[in-house]
Amino acid sequence: MPKQHIKGAQIEASNHHSFIPLKNYRRFLHNKKHQILEKVMKPSFNFNLFASVFLVLCVASLVLCEHKRAAAAEACNHPKDVGTGNLVLKRWWWDGRHCKQFTYKGQGGNTNNFPSKKLCDQVCKVKLRGICPIEKGTKGGRGTV
Repeated sequence: MPKQHIKGAQIEASNHHSFIPLKNYRRFLHNKKHQILEKVMKPSFNFNLFASVFLVLCVASLVLCEHKRAAAAEACNHPKDVGTGNLVLKRWWWDGRHCKQFTYKGQGGNTNNFPSKKLCDQVCKVKLRGICPIEKGTKGGRGTV
């Protein structure tokens, strides 16, 4: 865009309105209908940039949430499997409603096998109460805002 100087103010020749200041100077646009220069008020922040960043973060949060939900469902939906081997390890598994203790033999098994009740609760109770921020306070499934 060609730049012009009029009475110490830097202006931009443009065929469209741009409300995003490129630098800290007063901006003017030429009003072709009335053949005058009009001062353009600059906003205190770039709303379009803010909205775009917010939208990207929102979508990323939902994608991450769905990934966590799928991982929790994968781990917690397996039946109890004590595995094979000769070890005697106290572990926790999700029975669909609660975390229960079982003895794991040290090899094999599946992902429904947690070293502590706390971890079992953190991963598997999530399926009942929801893990996405939008679901906070709901009773499972997809919540509402």
